[in-house]
Amino acid sequence: MRFFVAPLALAAACISAAGASPAAMTARDVDLGTWLLDSVSTFFPNHVGWETGYDAAFAPTVKATFNQPAYNFFTLKQLYTSINSQITTGFTSFGVNITSVVVVPNAHDLGGLVTLTGVEGGPLPNGTVLTAPDSVFAVVSEIFGRRYITEWRETTDFPL
Repeated sequence: MRFFVAPLALAAACISAAGASPAAMTARDVDLGTWLLDSVSTFFPNHVGWETGYDAAFAPTVKATFNQPAYNFFTLKQLYTSINSQITTGFTSFGVNITSVVVVPNAHDLGGLVTLTGVEGGPLPNGTVLTAPDSVFAVVSEIFGRRYITEWRETTDFPL
């Protein structure tokens, strides 16, 4: 999986999202965005072992949508299993390029809101490169002192 997010781009996104000056931006703002980006890189279903990252990042009570259909922890994991199969059999490699990160941390805990946008895709065996835009809105909550994704709203027009 490829992620192309420079720390300065993340910091700039946090500043513009919060409407804050660079001096007012806290490490916590960057930390929440970095946590979600790191989590996505572990559970995005384009590599062996993504299930472990999924189990660590998503709360068992997560409410999710992927385009229109609604999912829970188990049904979203089933969808990602299906996507993993499509990616590993249909592409020679598959990556995500995150182009925008907006972070709004909660004031009194480790959670907050994060929106990611980007482009995903890769080359097919015949050499054709297939890409599509993707976006995610996530609610991250602190549960027993740890961060978990408690809401996940993903949209893409990728032809699945």
